[in-house]
Amino acid sequence: MTPQLPSIRTELPFAASGPLHRVHVSAAPLLDAFLERHGYARVEVDGARMCSRVAMHAELARAMDFPDWYGANWDAFNDCFGGFLHERRGSIVAVVVHHAELMDPSSALELGVCAFGMEERFLEATPFHVFAIGTSTDYGRPD
Repeated sequence: MTPQLPSIRTELPFAASGPLHRVHVSAAPLLDAFLERHGYARVEVDGARMCSRVAMHAELARAMDFPDWYGANWDAFNDCFGGFLHERRGSIVAVVVHHAELMDPSSALELGVCAFGMEERFLEATPFHVFAIGTSTDYGRPD
């Protein structure tokens, strides 16, 4: 059974939308309350550790406890992430990227594109969202 997706736009209207929902660090407690209220299974990653494509894959593998054979590419991610979501079936998964503005820009773009593609593929089985927390004006907060 697929869990009911909460409305991010309704409950967190300040969160800049897109494949990565951008939330200002000052609004992180509101995001935390939202995730708790809706019973999300959280995966915490550190954008500061994602300073290259290789480093991004290493951080994702660490946070999601991917197997040793993980190949640090999107095909391997697809294989491992499918299993990761399958193990959490019945939950909504939140990937929370802290210090997102410190990520390598090309890696951030790849992660956003990947999140959109993965969301389209896996949404019915195990819904998930990606939240990026940062300090710049590109990250939303309540007025």
